[in-house]
Amino acid sequence: MRGISAVRQETEMGIAIQELLSQEYFKDFYVLAGAKGLHREIQGITVMEAPDAFHWTKGKELVLSSGYVIAKEPDCIEKAFREGSIQKSAGMMIKRERYLEKIPEEILELF
Repeated sequence: MRGISAVRQETEMGIAIQELLSQEYFKDFYVLAGAKGLHREIQGITVMEAPDAFHWTKGKELVLSSGYVIAKEPDCIEKAFREGSIQKSAGMMIKRERYLEKIPEEILELF
């Protein structure tokens, strides 16, 4: 039986958050916090649906979340920030209105 093998190639190529947000697909997205970091380069994507997800980031990832883990464990973002693991990421996108009506102000202030 043949398997599929994937090899991650390390490159220096990426896209700035600002450039990503200028694409047609993202026209309805908006920045709630961290506007000074729009120049940051994205070199990968990771999904955060576990409280310790930031421990697995390598750096420069765009972190995507449905907001579930934030709704269940609101202090997970603040903890990751205190530990320094969140600062490695390029940015974070959180889906609102499914698990979170509003992103808590104390989280926005971290960025």
